Amino acid sequence: FPSHDTSPPNQVMKLNPKTSSIFILKMKPLRFEYLTQFKIMKPFLNPNLLDPAKTYVVAVSFGPDSMALLHLLQQLAFKIEVAHVNYHLRKESDLEQSQLEQYCLVHDLPLHILDVSKMPKGNLQAQARKIRYDFFNDLVNALHAEGILTAHHQDDDLETAMMQIQRSNLYEYFGIRPVGFWDGVKVYRPLLDVSKQALMD
Repeated sequence: FPSHDTSPPNQVMKLNPKTSSIFILKMKPLRFEYLTQFKIMKPFLNPNLLDPAKTYVVAVSFGPDSMALLHLLQQLAFKIEVAHVNYHLRKESDLEQSQLEQYCLVHDLPLHILDVSKMPKGNLQAQARKIRYDFFNDLVNALHAEGILTAHHQDDDLETAMMQIQRSNLYEYFGIRPVGFWDGVKVYRPLLDVSKQALMD
């Protein structure tokens, strides 16, 4: 790739969390100074879970798990809309957003970003989860997508099941469900049969 793109600025769709309306952010050309090609991955996705003819909103943090899911979906030519939330809680947050913007620009993927300038009071983890899933949910409805895709894998599933067992409570389902719901929208987890190590390999 060249050191910079001379084409018109890419358009990144953003969702206003207050009005749930979509607006367009004009991006300046970005430099491509990072790895843009991945090796061919094994077809880890659950073949019975997703319909290639449908469009999905993919939750991508730019961590290795979600990037592996994104690459698998690209490899299999799924119709996808990438969604990212920047809480500005870590010093790497802006860099990760910038790198994801560049990746999506290179690979011609629609990218939706929610910029969280201030976190509400309360349990941080619970509030962050509500913010991002409400955002994903609004995107699914606005884009008429089939549902949300997350990169939860086998290690997450086992960890959840162990926590449930330690609490000694009765659960309808141990571990993470392959398909769940958030405010009526389906949440698909197509990597639950795959270990984190397998994804990294």
